[in-house]
Amino acid sequence: MSKGKNTVTLVRQAVTPFAEQLKLDLWDIVYVKEGPHWFLRIFIDKPGGVCMQDCEDLSRAIDSTLDELDPCDQEYFLEVSSPGLSRVLRNDAHLAAYIGKPVRLRLYREDKDGNKEIYGELSEHDKTYIGIKTDIEVRQIIRKDISEIRADDDRGII
Repeated sequence: MSKGKNTVTLVRQAVTPFAEQLKLDLWDIVYVKEGPHWFLRIFIDKPGGVCMQDCEDLSRAIDSTLDELDPCDQEYFLEVSSPGLSRVLRNDAHLAAYIGKPVRLRLYREDKDGNKEIYGELSEHDKTYIGIKTDIEVRQIIRKDISEIRADDDRGII
């Protein structure tokens, strides 16, 4: 890969047709270094949930294409998986899919009440704000103050 190419964009373009053929949604793609190793993680979803066979099928389908594309400067481990119950909501499409559902917002700094995490139902979003309905109020949180938004589907499960 030459300098300036965006690994995630290249991988998304290459993998999308295979995911569509397998009737899978590409939830997210992450290229990250952990310790001495690089990981290319492809998160997939579908109505009813993803099984191990879905992950294996996509991994096998894209293997030779990724080898030919060579999207990364260094060796990496490829992982294909479900985004899980507490999936990260990174973009507007993710947020739109979670309107009316429980989420957890993590803030960069404590809010006026001393909280760094806010739990509630995602009520709205735009380029500037995220609306969240908590047990006591509806709050508008400035997006740039949020370090992470996750689905909170497992809240209350023991």
